[in-house]
Amino acid sequence: MQTGVVILNWNAAKETIICIESIKAWSSTSPNIYVVDNNSSKDDQDILIAHRHKFNLIKNTVNKGFSGGNNIGIKAALADNNAAILLLNNDARMAEKDLYLLLNTLTSSREIGVIGPVLYDYYTNELQNAGGKDIGWNYISHLTSLPEKEKVYDVDYVSGTAMLVRSEVFKTIGLFDERYFFSGEVAD
Repeated sequence: MQTGVVILNWNAAKETIICIESIKAWSSTSPNIYVVDNNSSKDDQDILIAHRHKFNLIKNTVNKGFSGGNNIGIKAALADNNAAILLLNNDARMAEKDLYLLLNTLTSSREIGVIGPVLYDYYTNELQNAGGKDIGWNYISHLTSLPEKEKVYDVDYVSGTAMLVRSEVFKTIGLFDERYFFSGEVAD
């Protein structure tokens, strides 16, 4: 399944390049990588431009936030006919085997449109996020423990840090609501 990876950058080009290098190190798959720069400083953009042979660079003239920035990358990934799109924060890393686990789960059922991994802190191995529940309340409740014995479980939303989305989902229900500049857009 051809996969596009969308990485949003805002004044963190060095971190973004490290993220890209980690993906380029994968041995069995070569996803299309789309870096959306959200109007970073000239110095930061210059770093991305120097490495642009490794990815598709899309430069915004204004900072469009999480929703608007990712939407631009998603549109590019959809235009290239990627069957699935991985949104990955530039400070996150994903092992190739974990991408395969997500892809296998995503393709195992037409009922699954979005899937996210359990997120752990790189240095402490502490559980950071396991999806979320209770979006109906006036707050967002991140799960900080895992359901026993379940490898895959339903949540109301997955973290925008790393989420794999079947392309048909974006084609059917649309992109992120750009009224959410940062935070809340994933739960929406």
